[in-house]
Amino acid sequence: MSDKYPAIIGGLCNALDMPSHTLPAGLRIRDSATHRFVFNYAPRAQVWGGNIVSAASVYWEAL
Repeated sequence: MSDKYPAIIGGLCNALDMPSHTLPAGLRIRDSATHRFVFNYAPRAQVWGGNIVSAASVYWEAL
């Protein structure tokens, strides 16, 4: 994917007052009504919000 797309999408989210996150490769987030799930598809540990998400694992937090 081109490097310009995150900037375009982030700019549109800001214009619409929608929250957005810049994520490292392999990290994905999904929100439910009560929790945020952080999936790490990468072959190495990643950091999300000061927490280490191990390789090929999931971390969750209450919203």
